[in-house]
Amino acid sequence: MKNLKTSQLLWLVLFSFLTISLTAQSANIIVKQNGVIVTNNGATAADPSAVFDVSSSNKGVIFPKLSTAQRDLISTPAEGLLIYNTTKKVYEFFDGTQWRELAIPIPQTVVNAPSGLVATVTGSTSIDLSWTDNAIDETGFGIQRKLVSESSWTQVATVGADATAYTDDNGGAGLSPATAYSYRIQSLPNTAADGLSAEVNATTLSVFTSTWVTSNTGESGNDQIKLPLESTGTYNFTIDWGDGNTSTITAYNQAEVTHTYAAAGTYTVNIAGTLIGWQFDNVGDKDKITSISNWGDLRLGNNGRYFRGASNLVITATDQLDLTGTTDFSFAFAGCGSLTSFPDMDTGGVTTFYFAWFQCSSLTAFPNLDVSSGTNFDSAWRSCSSLTSFPQFDFQAGEIFDATWLYCSGLQSFPAIQTPNATSMSYAWGGCSGLTSFPLIDTSNVTNFSRAWDGCSGLTSFPQLVTSAGTSFVSTWENCTSLTSFPVLNMGAMTNGTMCFLNTDIGTASYSALLTQINADNSNTNVTFHGGNATYNTSAASDRSALITNGWTITDGGAQQ
Repeated sequence: MKNLKTSQLLWLVLFSFLTISLTAQSANIIVKQNGVIVTNNGATAADPSAVFDVSSSNKGVIFPKLSTAQRDLISTPAEGLLIYNTTKKVYEFFDGTQWRELAIPIPQTVVNAPSGLVATVTGSTSIDLSWTDNAIDETGFGIQRKLVSESSWTQVATVGADATAYTDDNGGAGLSPATAYSYRIQSLPNTAADGLSAEVNATTLSVFTSTWVTSNTGESGNDQIKLPLESTGTYNFTIDWGDGNTSTITAYNQAEVTHTYAAAGTYTVNIAGTLIGWQFDNVGDKDKITSISNWGDLRLGNNGRYFRGASNLVITATDQLDLTGTTDFSFAFAGCGSLTSFPDMDTGGVTTFYFAWFQCSSLTAFPNLDVSSGTNFDSAWRSCSSLTSFPQFDFQAGEIFDATWLYCSGLQSFPAIQTPNATSMSYAWGGCSGLTSFPLIDTSNVTNFSRAWDGCSGLTSFPQLVTSAGTSFVSTWENCTSLTSFPVLNMGAMTNGTMCFLNTDIGTASYSALLTQINADNSNTNVTFHGGNATYNTSAASDRSALITNGWTITDGGAQQ
């Protein structure tokens, strides 16, 4: 024993210990120069790569079991020291600095799907995607996209492992503006139906596209344009000026609202983002804007006069103008003399159409807009002299129709509109010299008929309107030179008939019957009434005399000869 080396002695001690402790378990311990094997399954030698080999077909190996508190009492643990932590229920090893859990990855047959997918619109042609990576052995992620209206998905891009974001701009070509897209992310590798995130939708911003000619008359210089933004507006948009330059606008008065080009010319301007508030009001660069091909996300605001005075403007846009929050259409397109047609738009929330299309003298037709909420149509289509017909609008909420179609001399016909709440029709169809007839409309609540049909020189007949509420008939049918007959209207509330039929001859029979009816219905005194050039017959002479006795001043063609 004295000649044994220290290592041999240690092996002998270990062998003796194991022999004693394992004899009762029928295990064998074999010590050889190349290693030690503890076995109960007949193995005779340790694996050549192992200094210590435990071999069994029905048993395992138990390492020292220590709680966290017990583990921490180990003084100066060696690097690589291994224990089973009974507190955490995990194996731990000491890495030379701290205790670490011995984690063994479990291979995944299906790579975990990402979660928390968010799609953020960043403009008219791009969408940002972000998600949470839940996989531990993915090779990458597939970006799948489709139109919301479609059912088939297309993988449009892939990103590497551990990626959590992607910007989709269609490979640099740009997504389509104002288009709704669906997205989902798939962890790779996976089969077609595995590893997919939930779907999310996002719609790219729409672009407000307009064309400008810098050299046209305007407030800005010959090589400039200035946007007509309002102090009360809300702005956060990106503008492509059409010359390779872009700006971000967040305030109505920032310097970038005016843009200077390298040379005067014609430029197409694209705006994407929040743009609420747009008003030329017959000033500024109103004559420089020449066309609108897409309304985009433009919102006019609610101060009226939006394109007033834009004399060179034509509109080819086929998308809908967003009129959210707009109830006031006062002077909206007044003075847009180059418009030959007008686009359909949802005006159902607009209440005021005061002078809306005043002096749009090139308009030849008009769409059937929703004006059902409108109450004030004063001068709405005044001086639209090229209009030849007019739609059957729902005017039932309308109250004010003063000068609504004044000087629409091209009108050849007019629909039987419903106007049960109308109270004033002063000048309504004045100067509509192309009308040869007039429909039966509801005028039962109208009090002011002053000059309503003044200058309708083409009218040859007139309907039996309800005029019993009318008080003012000043020049109502003045210069209706083609009228040769007239119905017996109830003018019992009339207080002023000055120049009522001036330069008009409705014929003896019609005028006589009208005088008789007025005398029967009207008890007002001191009324001035002009019967035009018509004469009265003997049967109406007494009625006329009775009115004069009541203080009336009557001018007409005199007694029939």
